[in-house]
Amino acid sequence: MVRRVVLAAVLAAVLCPAVPAAQEVVFLVRHAEKEIDSDEPGVGLSKAGHVRAEHLASLLREAGVTGIYISATRRTRQTAEPLAKMLGLKPKTYEVTRMRGEYDFSGLIKDLRQERVALVVGHANTVPENIRQLGYAPPLEITSQEFDNLFILIPQKDGPPRVIRLRY
Repeated sequence: MVRRVVLAAVLAAVLCPAVPAAQEVVFLVRHAEKEIDSDEPGVGLSKAGHVRAEHLASLLREAGVTGIYISATRRTRQTAEPLAKMLGLKPKTYEVTRMRGEYDFSGLIKDLRQERVALVVGHANTVPENIRQLGYAPPLEITSQEFDNLFILIPQKDGPPRVIRLRY
């Protein structure tokens, strides 16, 4: 069922004339479950996290992903790995700068605008900010225990993007 919704969203993005030709859809997820409760960059995925990463790959394998973006942590890389291998893509690590408590994803946003369909794997605190910096104003929150959110951001030519929030 979720696969049909994802494919329907991608089809809507492709067929909708209000969508810019360069960027059709951006999928955003938090990394899958961690092996330990730590924010250290070297922390990897738990067994459940690896299963979730495989499920994500299965879900998005036919979505037309042209670029995969990850933060500089092992867990985001491991979450993206199954899809990257399936599609023959190399995940690109995006830079995050933080000034006065604010995240700046301008480099990532610029790169995303060059992709037709992209996957961004981030964190509970960065995914909502990525979505905000892509133009979606309503506040979003991911709790520390949520690893199953799949956000589908569909850019609009005239106005803010549409965002669909699913669980996978």
